[in-house]
Parts: sequence; C-alpha cells; structure tokens
Amino acid sequence: RFLNIREASEKRRSSKKNTECVLGVLLWLLSGSIGAWTMIRDKDFTIQEMKGHDWMQFTSSNEELYWFSVVSHVLLPQRSALFAYPIALLIFSMLIISIYPSNGNEATQKHQLFKWVGILLGILPLVHAHSFVAIAIVISVWALIEFKRTFSFNPTSGLFSSWFGAALIAFVLSLPQIPSYLD
Repeated sequence: RFLNIREASEKRRSSKKNTECVLGVLLWLLSGSIGAWTMIRDKDFTIQEMKGHDWMQFTSSNEELYWFSVVSHVLLPQRSALFAYPIALLIFSMLIISIYPSNGNEATQKHQLFKWVGILLGILPLVHAHSFVAIAIVISVWALIEFKRTFSFNPTSGLFSSWFGAALIAFVLSLPQIPSYLD
C-alpha cells in the first residue's frame, strides 16, 4: 500500500513538473506582446478588429510601443542567432565543466576545454558578432568573480594559463574578422 501512494505521489510530481515545463516554453514563445494584455484588459474588440490590429507594436489605444517577441523578431529574421545561441551554450557548458570540475577532471582536460572555448569564441564573429561581444563580457565578469583562481599559477587549481590560452586563441582567430565590421 505504501508503494502505491509513493508511486502516485511521484506521478503527480512529475506531471506537475511537465506542466511547468510546457507552461514555461509557451510563455517564452508567446512573450513580447503588450498589446495582447490590453486586449484582455479592454475586452471590447470584435474578432475582425483583433485580426486587423498589430498587437506587437500597438496597444488598444493605438500608442506605439517597441516591445517585441524574441522568436518573431530575433530568432526567425536573424538566422545567424539560431547558430550562435547553441554555440554560446556550448561555450558556457565547457566553461562550467572546466572551472567547476567533478569526478576528478585532470588539468590537461581543463586546458583542452579552454582551448576549445577559445576556438569557438574566436570563430563566433563569423556567425553572430553580437553573441561574441556578449559572451566576451560575461566571460570577463566570470573570470573576475573567480579572481583568486583566475590569477593563480597553480597547475592543478589555477586558471590563469587556461584563461590566457583561451583569450589568446580567441583574439588571434577573431582579429582578422574585425575589419569587415568597421565598414
């Protein structure tokens, strides 16, 4: 009898998590329309007016707003962002694995991951320059947060040689791409 209650509790908990996940994805995909909130608030529109009204940029009072959806204004028209975001997630994942090791990652594996971070970050301006700048800023702040380890020369726990190597690789690979953005 106890197992049945426990199984039912697990099913309820997992279905609640699934509901939360689906709701989160739907909210993210449908985000960015302040006009929809005014439509719900006013509730005096006909179906025909709802179809002919631009709910992304205008409210029910026809005030122009610049509030856009990430999907319809970033991911679809800027297809390069579709390539850059997975690369950014890969870069951050490799940094987490190498900075906060688990299961006794060796120093050589840490240096290898940092080299790959440098390579991916260095070629990122070919795909999406904005992501390159954003990741560089986040990584710089991250290095400063881990200040003692970042500027430590200890081969096992220090990160100076790894950060320096990744920054050097990224700089060398991204430097030839900069003149194309200066035009």
